[in-house]
Amino acid sequence: MNKPSLHSALNQLQQQHAFLRLTARSVAIWSPGRVVPRVVRQTIAEHREEVRALIRISRIEVCPSPALHRQEWHYPGPEWTTDSATCAICQRLADIDVAENRSNYEKIPMRTMSVR
Repeated sequence: MNKPSLHSALNQLQQQHAFLRLTARSVAIWSPGRVVPRVVRQTIAEHREEVRALIRISRIEVCPSPALHRQEWHYPGPEWTTDSATCAICQRLADIDVAENRSNYEKIPMRTMSVR
């Protein structure tokens, strides 16, 4: 099977409502009840620095729920352009300090991609 492009891999993860989460040196994929194909995980691992940058700036490409979050998508200019939109909900979620909230979020088992 051919490896998908990064755009295609991110699209597949969105269709599964998979969450991409930053780890200390990589990215974790959380997709409860669904199996993420190995080639998709490999593609994300190969592009982990780019994916980490997308997560940090809350780009819509890494938004886990486009249908529910779309009303919160923001385009910085007068109209949408490629590589410009961000998700305000994902930004607010990224700003939550897990340690301060004493959440069980860190206890959720996630598959972390190894750093090579």
